[in-house]
Amino acid sequence: MKSETLPPHNKETERAFLGSLLMCESPEGIDDLIVKCEAEFFYSSGHQRIFNAIQTLRSEGKTPNLMIVTDCLREKGLLEEAGGGAYISSLPNLAALPSLVPQYLDILIRDYQKRILYNLGLELIDKAQNGSNPIELANMAKKLWKKSSGEPQDCLRDGLLKSTRLVISY
Repeated sequence: MKSETLPPHNKETERAFLGSLLMCESPEGIDDLIVKCEAEFFYSSGHQRIFNAIQTLRSEGKTPNLMIVTDCLREKGLLEEAGGGAYISSLPNLAALPSLVPQYLDILIRDYQKRILYNLGLELIDKAQNGSNPIELANMAKKLWKKSSGEPQDCLRDGLLKSTRLVISY
């Protein structure tokens, strides 16, 4: 099933996070962030490529600044797929205060988790519309429920829980 809306993401936060990594004067200062971050946390495939280049450079002991990351992407033939040199050069303009960068990572993680749930939801809808077995749908709904965090706070979660119980008791 195709949806008209984009999955949850925050392009500005992705750009600010990457810009902050590119502006960091002490590469050791970003190591904690790089370890906690995965390329999949970025919605944009270009941002994923930029982050992978930063990660690779750090693993090689290099400082991932603007010029070195751009060169790394160029050498791998990925510069245009990452948005091009001009785009990458614009990222440091959005760099956050160092104290805010961990909060930006939290936003990336939150939106990534929402995308997982979003995609599971689309899969559940698709299977429901295409005649899947109710037990299979209930198991998928349980999987979706387990991936969500916290107590049921909205009708979507309540509805999923009730429908799962009804189908299982059926």
